[in-house]
Amino acid sequence: MTEAGAVIVVGAVLGGIVILSTHGEAKEWLANSISPTVFFIGFLPPIIFNSGYTLKRKVFLYYFVPSVLYAVVGTIITTVFIGLSLYGLGQAGVSLNMSLPECLAFGALITSTDSVAILSIFERLKVDPLVFYLCFGESVLSDAVVLVLYKIFTKFIGAEMTWASMGHGCVDFLVCLVGSMAIGFLFGCISALVFKHVDLRHTIYEMGVYFLLAYIPSLFSDVVSLSGIVTILFTGMFSRQYTHPNLSVNGQARALFLFAFLSVLSETAVFLQLGFSVFSTQLSSLQPLFIFWTLLLVLVGRAINIYPMSCVINRCTSLNIPRNIQHMYVVRPSLPPSRLPSLPPSHPTSVPKRANREKANSLSMSTQ
Repeated sequence: MTEAGAVIVVGAVLGGIVILSTHGEAKEWLANSISPTVFFIGFLPPIIFNSGYTLKRKVFLYYFVPSVLYAVVGTIITTVFIGLSLYGLGQAGVSLNMSLPECLAFGALITSTDSVAILSIFERLKVDPLVFYLCFGESVLSDAVVLVLYKIFTKFIGAEMTWASMGHGCVDFLVCLVGSMAIGFLFGCISALVFKHVDLRHTIYEMGVYFLLAYIPSLFSDVVSLSGIVTILFTGMFSRQYTHPNLSVNGQARALFLFAFLSVLSETAVFLQLGFSVFSTQLSSLQPLFIFWTLLLVLVGRAINIYPMSCVINRCTSLNIPRNIQHMYVVRPSLPPSRLPSLPPSHPTSVPKRANREKANSLSMSTQ
């Protein structure tokens, strides 16, 4: 068993003990042990930054185009397929009846892949670089796609979808992806210039200033409604390339240790919370039929995404993605919903649809 699996088991055992206790406050804490805000601001940046900081940049850039194809085109295909299928099943009366924008937004939520699990498991298993960098690049970049798709679809909940608004959504997507990368590059350059022209070597401020300049880009990107994950990844890459050489020899060793240490702590906390979440789902709200259709549509949606995209990559690039890797791509883990937002209220919809939407929010844990 991997370290990640062992931590999840420990979390599940502790969660079971809490559930068996009679303390209501403890049970409430179990269900909300890590909020999405804490995850995206506190735990995810150290993991992604350390990945970019220790990344083999030339290898990652070599696989960048296929990763973009999977992350952009593939994620859009999967999201639209899941959303339209759930909407059709709801209209047929065999699943929850939600509006089309709600189904598309829900599809975006469950399409995103889990970069934390990809990193922790693949690094320990020492998998083939093709598998690691394709999965990692797609997992990180798909965050920007899912973020924009979710925001676009939630804007249409209770409103009318037009071609003009969809065009604005496409522009928002390009701005989010390119802007996030630009912010990461900008702060990487700022960090390099600071340590080049300000002598902080052999002082206590060296690591403090470096850590702040590494962490601020993620917050800044989130504040301006861009992707903090994409920003912090490119900040780590450019900081290692341009800022790391300007540190003292001891500072370079401390930086590598500090970022790796924070990454391990964050991964442990995240997987421990996943174990807690096993017992945090309210069984009374489960809808087995909806869960079945969602799981099936996720697998089918990934299949109609991965196999055609892999065929295009194999024909149009020098890469050759074997069939067994494509199969693994289809069944890779999704991003746990405890780190994702819920569907917003839709004021014009009917009461039954609002109830179904609330059920979908509570059921998202069961579909991952």
